[in-house]
Amino acid sequence: MRQSGRRKGRVGESKSGGFGKELEEKMGEMARGMRATMFELVCGLFMGMMHRLSWEEKVVVGVPVAGRGHIEGAKDIVGLLVNTVAFPMEIEEG
Repeated sequence: MRQSGRRKGRVGESKSGGFGKELEEKMGEMARGMRATMFELVCGLFMGMMHRLSWEEKVVVGVPVAGRGHIEGAKDIVGLLVNTVAFPMEIEEG
């Protein structure tokens, strides 16, 4: 009997990429002009895209945040300590 979700002989595929140097520089200039970080710019663009695809007025994106440094004695704990922070955004058409 085969285990659920596993196929013998198949290997998963991963892809990575980027924006390209020229686009990344333009995005950096845009972020600096808005006094924002590149993360804030990309997150806002992603949330805007999610709004356009779903037509929902409220969009929430979860972002993983490591919190090991804030807990006393956490350096002695073995394992991955990650919390997810929800970033809500309400879109107003206009």
